[in-house]
Amino acid sequence: MAISILSFVGDSTPTTLVLAGVTVLVAIIIAREIQSWRRLRHIPGPFLNSITALPLSKLASTGRISHGLKDIQRKYGPLVRIGPSQVMFGDAETYRRMSSVRSEFTKGPWYGAAKVTPNQDSLFTSQDEAYRKEVKTKMTPGVSTASHSHYTT
Repeated sequence: MAISILSFVGDSTPTTLVLAGVTVLVAIIIAREIQSWRRLRHIPGPFLNSITALPLSKLASTGRISHGLKDIQRKYGPLVRIGPSQVMFGDAETYRRMSSVRSEFTKGPWYGAAKVTPNQDSLFTSQDEAYRKEVKTKMTPGVSTASHSHYTT
């Protein structure tokens, strides 16, 4: 196999090599996109949103993205796929599960845009899982519902 690849490379013109390289690159990109689609295929949502970010971009350009996302959630339920790798949820139980200390969910890079002070992370903006778990573990006793159960309203 290695000999046939080497003979192909040795006998090929630069144009053929570039074309072969582009073909391999396109195949890798398509394979990654299919893998991304399959990873979240069980989450309901508009099919077009599951394969391209164009519907979400179009919705954002209208200035009514919150209304459009709310309509999608009304149609598909509290957990909905809004992009090829974006999921939106709207219920408190899912939020608690995703933000718990032992959660395996991670934050995406867009959280960095929410930094109040440049180059300084907060618990909300940090993507460093070790730091976030350490801080959340320390904060849990003060914000858990069990710690506030003795208060009356």
